[in-house]
Amino acid sequence: MPDWATKILVGAAFGAAVAIGISVFGGMGSPDAAIQAQETPEVDDTRVTEAELDLYIEVYRAMQVDRSLKIDQALADRDLTLAEFRSIERRVQEQARLIKRVREALLEQAKENAALLAERGVDTGS
Repeated sequence: MPDWATKILVGAAFGAAVAIGISVFGGMGSPDAAIQAQETPEVDDTRVTEAELDLYIEVYRAMQVDRSLKIDQALADRDLTLAEFRSIERRVQEQARLIKRVREALLEQAKENAALLAERGVDTGS
């Protein structure tokens, strides 16, 4: 094999080895960075507690029962600011399973309300 062909082959092999090394070890950083990252606790600001979810559902149930109720009125007796409620709402809406739980809870209440109105002979328009 000519000398220039050997140099090309060796260069290509070296380039491939470097590319594999970068893909395997890239992003690891220094060992100190990995240790430091492990020592720093991460805050999961997307987490919604059961109490927060219950409160969120409670507020929307209240507004479902009394359609004239505004959000600030629904929050007034719950010791919760609008900003705090919106924070819960944002985190709930980021998780499909929580959205489903909220919908199911509100749908259940709507069905119960419709059944009560039907028993009283009130036309619900459906």
